Amino acid sequence: MYLVVLDGYRVLKYIFPHADPKKVVLVSQNKTYPDWEVNKEDILHLFLVKGYWNQTAN
Repeated sequence: MYLVVLDGYRVLKYIFPHADPKKVVLVSQNKTYPDWEVNKEDILHLFLVKGYWNQTAN
């Protein structure tokens, strides 16, 4: 899972290779969202997500 920063977007996605080496496929864990093909050059920042903390308010 990666935090992918694009112009106007910040998304948490899995990254997979594309048939075109200049592109990648961004895949959401939530399957209601379609896969998204982006050019590698359009990715401004890329951060590996190692975990998260979920706080539930009572």
